[in-house]
Formats: sequence, C-alpha cells, structure tokens
Amino acid sequence: MSQSSIRVQWDRAAVERIARPLPSVPATTQQRFRAGRQTPHEAQQLHGFVMEFSDGQRVAVTARCGAGRMPVTARDGYDAFALLHDPSQQISRRHFEFGMTSMGQVWVMDCDSSNGTWLESHGSRTQLPKLARVSMAAGDVLRFGNMHARLVRLG
Repeated sequence: MSQSSIRVQWDRAAVERIARPLPSVPATTQQRFRAGRQTPHEAQQLHGFVMEFSDGQRVAVTARCGAGRMPVTARDGYDAFALLHDPSQQISRRHFEFGMTSMGQVWVMDCDSSNGTWLESHGSRTQLPKLARVSMAAGDVLRFGNMHARLVRLG
C-alpha cells in the first residue's frame, strides 16, 4: 500500500469520525455549529470527552491538556493537567499532551518522552511519533510507563 493511499484512508477515517449526528443541544448552538461559528466551550459541550487514567484521575478534554510527573505552572498554558505519580520515573516530566480541535476532534501528542507513548486503537498498537498530533476516538487507550489512559465519550 502506498504512502498516499494510507494518508487518504486515514483522512477519510478522520472525516467519518467528525461527521456524526449532533447530540441534542439548544437550537442556537446547533445553528452556530452548522455555520462553523461555535466557541471552543460549545464544541466541548457538543463533543464531550474525558481521559480516564489508570490511577483514577479523570481529565475533561479541552483545547490543550497534558500529563506527566512534574507539576505545571501558569506559564505552561494547559487547560488541565494530570499529575502522575511514578517512582520508577518511566513517565517523563511532560510525557504527552492531548486536546480537542474546534471541530470536536480529539488529538494526542508525545512530548518527546524518554520511553514513548503507545496508542491502542481498533485492535492495533502503535508508538506515537514524537511531537506530532495523532487523532483519537472514543475507546482508544494510551499506554505510557506502567500506566494507561482511556478516552471516554460523555453522554
């Protein structure tokens, strides 16, 4: 299979995940969404997701979130951050970021971690490329160090 053929299939799969029926929301929000004028907050209401970590943390997926073992500061610019306790130090200080586009598509990106981040999706397991966003779908699992996190759709 050629590189361009794989890219077309990936693009088609991403569009199919985005092009799903809208849940019940007030008509004004639906109208703005169809016109492409929704705010990030409205996008999150329409496409609610949470990242559930194996240590019990739940982080609502917003525009830009992160996970790692080092506490964040305001300068880091995260909407939310999962502070992970890892005495073995298999998890990097800033291990990965995840978030949601204005169209409701969830993404994940390995932040050049030492031990990598693995995505389990549709029965296959792939190591994430460093510093590149990759699309996620509900039910996908991330594996990092001795932990994991699952993307869950709300509602």
